[in-house]
Amino acid sequence: MARTRPRHSRVLLALALLISVGGLSSCTAEPVGEGSADVEVEPSPDAGQDSPDAAVEVADGGATDGALSDAGESDAGQLDAAVDAGSPRIFPFQYQRSDVGTPVSAAELTAVTDLYLDLLERLGYFKLIDLRAHGWPESAVTAPWYATWWSGVVVQRSGGKVTYLHPTDSSDNNGLRTAPMMEGACYAWRLWRHPTHELLLRRLMRGNSSWVLAMHRWPSDLDVLQARAAYPPPVTDLARGIFIDYSPDRPGIDGVTGEFVHIPANPLWGDIWIRSKRSKDDIPYMQRAISQVDTCATLFSDAGGRVDFELMRTLHQAWAARVAADGLRIATLNKSLAVTYPTDQFTWYNETAECDEVLALRLMAAGTPSTTNCGDGSRPPEITPGPNSSAMQIVRSAHEASSNLALLNGQDALARDLLGGLAKRTDLLIKAYLLGMAPSNITPQDFAELLIHSVNTGLPLTSREVRWLHDRIREAHTTYLDGRNAGTLAAQEPGAPDGTYAFEPTGAGLHFNDIGALLGSCAAQFRNPDTRPVLDCARVASRPPSW
Repeated sequence: MARTRPRHSRVLLALALLISVGGLSSCTAEPVGEGSADVEVEPSPDAGQDSPDAAVEVADGGATDGALSDAGESDAGQLDAAVDAGSPRIFPFQYQRSDVGTPVSAAELTAVTDLYLDLLERLGYFKLIDLRAHGWPESAVTAPWYATWWSGVVVQRSGGKVTYLHPTDSSDNNGLRTAPMMEGACYAWRLWRHPTHELLLRRLMRGNSSWVLAMHRWPSDLDVLQARAAYPPPVTDLARGIFIDYSPDRPGIDGVTGEFVHIPANPLWGDIWIRSKRSKDDIPYMQRAISQVDTCATLFSDAGGRVDFELMRTLHQAWAARVAADGLRIATLNKSLAVTYPTDQFTWYNETAECDEVLALRLMAAGTPSTTNCGDGSRPPEITPGPNSSAMQIVRSAHEASSNLALLNGQDALARDLLGGLAKRTDLLIKAYLLGMAPSNITPQDFAELLIHSVNTGLPLTSREVRWLHDRIREAHTTYLDGRNAGTLAAQEPGAPDGTYAFEPTGAGLHFNDIGALLGSCAAQFRNPDTRPVLDCARVASRPPSW
């Protein structure tokens, strides 16, 4: 029987649960710092009165709360042999595609798997993410810890001191950068069960929650808004040996895409500045990742990890429900701390032009598409002139998110249709690339990203798609490890020279933030047993990286 719960009540319950188990401050997965924050969150009769009180649909044993039910994992063939039991669900129906291209031999698969594992190891992939992702460190016990990825930050080393220096114009759309890294951390945790991967996953989940929690103006404020970014006071991460300098953004330089708003008494982080006007652009990346991290929902080593997941999921469901109730407009705070509705194009959804984005929003909010009908999700189609690369990436991520969320919420007919649309996208693009006619608004890394996240959500790849993706793995192995990133990777090593270093490594073939997401072809809960394998999953599971 379906039931509803007001948005603010759900947020209050999530926060109360989190605080009751010490979830905001505890970390038992090989902690690097301990302590607790004394946080009071009390309901208020007027909390959130600036906005409609949206409701989140929850089905008993079904769409939303039921999505976390602890079901056993059955045998799904060769792919599952490499992974321990524990994922709450498997791919729910048969979906096949006729194979095209020359099948990859066992020897070829082993060789490319070894290259991929070597890339993870020599790049120090997950260790580097753990070092560079930041927000509030575990060692600073006065406030809850969390981490996100950032753009525009540089690494400065002077006299042995390492500083992460933020730009004056903020770092927008960090959700699209953090999301695939969070997915990769989940897959690594599921495959190898190393405590460092679990802690990294928890830090990034908390980062996704922080964008909502940072918008709370006072203890009784339970409204559900999202910041573009949040800037607490500068702080030292003792465990990682870095000083995080947020001062250039306290405040930074206002612009069309957002203003810096002062929240002097945030209940969790105190005197913070936020960047207003949350953009819709990175939302589908976050929604896809939240649905994929459900893969790890039953695997956490203690209650704190499960609470971190529940809080992230609940806050983003409530935010999506609010946007839907607000006529697809994204509310924010102005400099007077009043709730406002910007009119910038990136702060509201056009259901006609952005059908997949609205579908993902509604599925996130309530587990059903409501009245939104996007067919197979393949519009705008690939090889469409006009939208640039980033715009098409947003479209693809929304398609992937919708497919993930449909599977997660038991919307099997919809999921089947959306998988058919993903197949249309990959078919068109692989033909264009093989004919040397790839459109200008997609890069090889973009197409690799589409293939990676499509296979993670149940699309079976063809042999020619797998071969194309293998070429990108080889290219990534060559370019990321050719020496161009030596300084970036060594910036925090003892004895590194003083200077300014890039925050993120560069290379071709694969986007840096998608490298770990490749593990999903072995670990994502909705991987399809009928796909041609991308990696030798038994080999992957038996050869964990050193970090």
